[in-house]
Amino acid sequence: MPGSYALSGIIYPMIPNRFAFVVRLWHEVDRQAGRPSELRGSVQMVNDERVLYFHSLNQVPELLRQLTGWDGDTAVTDEDDIGKQVIE
Repeated sequence: MPGSYALSGIIYPMIPNRFAFVVRLWHEVDRQAGRPSELRGSVQMVNDERVLYFHSLNQVPELLRQLTGWDGDTAVTDEDDIGKQVIE
């Protein structure tokens, strides 16, 4: 079904301006080089074949901007979010 995604056999509709991602993290060890393990990962938007890879968690916001097209500086307000407390 277009505009939907399946999880555990259940089909959920995609909500406009909401995104679902699969984020995978792992450690890679290069024993021949004698280096300690390094964090690696990938980000993929649900229902998108593109997979973007990273080697630092600091890269994740930029990858999310690339996948969503959002500039990251835009404040998004949704009726569902009105009245929710922001914890910093």
